Amino acid sequence: METRTLILTCFAIAGSAPLCCAATGELLFAPIKEKCATEQSMYCKAAMPTDARLALCLYAHEDKLSASCALAVYDGMVALRFALSTLSAYVKTCRQDLLKYCATTKWGEGRLFACLVENRQTLKPTCRSALDGARPDLQMLGIVK
Repeated sequence: METRTLILTCFAIAGSAPLCCAATGELLFAPIKEKCATEQSMYCKAAMPTDARLALCLYAHEDKLSASCALAVYDGMVALRFALSTLSAYVKTCRQDLLKYCATTKWGEGRLFACLVENRQTLKPTCRSALDGARPDLQMLGIVK
């Protein structure tokens, strides 16, 4: 997936709000905030440092970024791509259990994960295993604490 598509995916997930929560900003956007402060003040004043809009804005000005800022944006997108692909695999593994136990659970803010944890003893073994491995990536994305 190219960087632009990844950034747009992040924006679609986040909407106009910060990408998931403050934890996401700390884990994914801290290097961007640090290395791109000048570029943010010049080109992206309206974007919050923990917001997917900052990544979109910086991408729109990619030809004007310093090398350290461009590298920070790239590194953040690589980390996000990895976490999202892991999350996608987790959802595929637990799809049937999600439909069975969590169909009426409102999605977002870790509620589906909490529902699976609550129903852990009745989940398929493959989903239980995926659940154990999913927490670090969900934390990186700011979905759970």
